[in-house]
Amino acid sequence: MLLCDLMSAVLCSAQKGSNIATIIRSNDALLQLLVQEKKGEQKNERFLQDFKTLADVLIQEMVRHDLSEKFSGLEDSIYGEETNRFTNALGETITIKLCSTETETQSLLVKVLDGNNKAAGLLSQCLHSTVCLPLDERIQQLTHTIDKDDIGVWIDPIDSTNQYIQGDIGVEKDVGIIDEGLQCVTVLVGVFIKSTGLPILGVVIQPFNDYNTQTKQWSEKIIWGVCYEDIKLSSLTPPTTANNNRIIMSTSEDTEVKEKLGDKFLLDFASGAGYKLICSALGCVSAYVLSKSSIYKWDCCGPHAILLSLGGGIISFKQLMEAQQSDVSQLKQVTYNHSQKANSFDGIIAYNSSQSLSQIVNCLKS
Repeated sequence: MLLCDLMSAVLCSAQKGSNIATIIRSNDALLQLLVQEKKGEQKNERFLQDFKTLADVLIQEMVRHDLSEKFSGLEDSIYGEETNRFTNALGETITIKLCSTETETQSLLVKVLDGNNKAAGLLSQCLHSTVCLPLDERIQQLTHTIDKDDIGVWIDPIDSTNQYIQGDIGVEKDVGIIDEGLQCVTVLVGVFIKSTGLPILGVVIQPFNDYNTQTKQWSEKIIWGVCYEDIKLSSLTPPTTANNNRIIMSTSEDTEVKEKLGDKFLLDFASGAGYKLICSALGCVSAYVLSKSSIYKWDCCGPHAILLSLGGGIISFKQLMEAQQSDVSQLKQVTYNHSQKANSFDGIIAYNSSQSLSQIVNCLKS
């Protein structure tokens, strides 16, 4: 396969995933299914959880279907956070998939959605739609050939699901960071080389990047990056050193780590692993630091490729703290070979430049 064809297919499938996320949040029929159990104490909490999962599963299975249709044989190398087995309100277990026709998919979703034909029809229409994005001229020139059997794909269909369910409009804080709200929701798709475990391309979409108060409509943000052999290419420009004194973290981060880094850096906090990762890529902060094993390959693969394309990367927090040396050039990137037993990382440091990483390493190891 050609690298340009792979990049185009990933962009288009991620875009369709973003469309599905937006439709579910903006359509009254689907929105009521999504939030009614959260708004009323008498509602069935299990159905809320199931439907929340359904939104993820639909996007994941659509990406799997579209990429496999484009590149036959790839389906067994596409991995994601969700299982495609779904239990509806009646206790029936149904395997979610895209069928041969829109009508067949709608019939399947009607069973999942407890007979709601309108909601099933809206979702089926989007799942079977064709998305063709105008390609950046630089992507069209990526004529390198890649061995299809040596690539794998990680998908996080809706990262920061709780923010997605709550549906609040976040307020921008300092340096463009939003700590919570729909803006923290991301669709993440990353491609890696099996033989090395390293990511080579990634797409991150914020379906709810900016809210227009006049039209009451959201606009999305698409970020992509390629790092393969001698190619380093991104929709972003490498960040400046303006915010090298800032680090983004989770509010649940260990107090000791916060205190150590807080001595030399300004600390920011936000929801969503994907969102925090792209804050580093965008240059809002110099890095995202997480000391806990609460982040996964599906969170990191796409953003990691983007960071690599900008001169940054992602290393293991645990391996850094156990390493004898502080030379950042000796620190290895985290890798993505699929394993059902080890899909999480022992913490990470996601940085946008070697200078930023050096400053953080010196602070943590001092």
